[in-house]
Formats: sequence, C-alpha cells, structure tokens
Amino acid sequence: MVSENQKILKQRAESLAAAIPSAEQKGVCIPVLTFFLADEKYGLEAEYVDRVIALKRFTDIPCTPDYILGMINVQGEILAVLDIKKLFRLPDKGITNLNRVIVVGYEGIKFGILCDEVAGREEVPENEMQAKLPNIAGIKSALIRGVTKDRLIIINTLEFFKDKRIIIDEKV
Repeated sequence: MVSENQKILKQRAESLAAAIPSAEQKGVCIPVLTFFLADEKYGLEAEYVDRVIALKRFTDIPCTPDYILGMINVQGEILAVLDIKKLFRLPDKGITNLNRVIVVGYEGIKFGILCDEVAGREEVPENEMQAKLPNIAGIKSALIRGVTKDRLIIINTLEFFKDKRIIIDEKV
C-alpha cells in the first residue's frame, strides 16, 4: 500500500523530470539587465552593457538638456550620464545611495544610464514580447523594443546610440 507522502513525492519527482523546453521551443531569448525607473521595471539588452557602478558623484554639464545628468569619471574615462526618467517623462525620486549607473557601449560610443536600482539579469523570449503598446508615444515609443507579459519594458539600446537627441554638439 502506497502512503499519501509517497504519492506526493512521486508526483513531485515526475514534475521535476518533465522535459524542460529547449531554446528552439521557447524561441530566441534576449539576455537583459533589469532595473527600476520610478517603480517601473526596465531591461537593457545585455550585449551593450559594459558594467554597473554606484553613482558616487557627478559633474553638471552646463547648457545641456535636462535628461543629461552630468559627467562621471570611470577609471580615467569621462562619460556622460543620461537620466532617462526625464527623457521618458517619469516621476523623479531624487538621487539616493541605491542609484546606479549602467555603462553601455557600442562602436566606440560609451555613456551611462542612471537607474533607481538594478534588479538583475533575465532571459526574455523574443516571441513573448509585445512589439509596442499603443499608449506609448514620442521618444519613449522610439526607444522601446517591447513589453513582456510581466510588464518588463525592454529598451531598444541600439536606438539610443543612433538617436540624434543623445548627441550634444553645441558651442557656448
């Protein structure tokens, strides 16, 4: 006679032994670094992420748009830091000790993106991502790659490097 505990253990063993779907079954997965901006969860394509550092101090840059937070020194390299909350018109929480700068790079261009808090790294199946939401407009729409069913907003990191609004070339 099989006891109730043995039945439960057998069911658990069978469920654990079930085949895990392969990458082909899931579709192509995009590795992303996840982080928070104004209580919304965002993801940057990990292939463009160089490193994540704590925001200790920065230098203001005069005559720049409000979404340029300033400059930082990262091991002798001077980088601009974007506050994309302002670019996306999200509420500002101010700078805290949880803020991090995500350093991204592509074809010799590097800059930092300010975030409220880094959440971690995830694999997002591309076929499970909604292309774009109809209620997202303007620059946010141009820079969003898609949204997952878990409401993770995937930023099209490559578009940041191509966007003319990011490059500041003014003389004062």
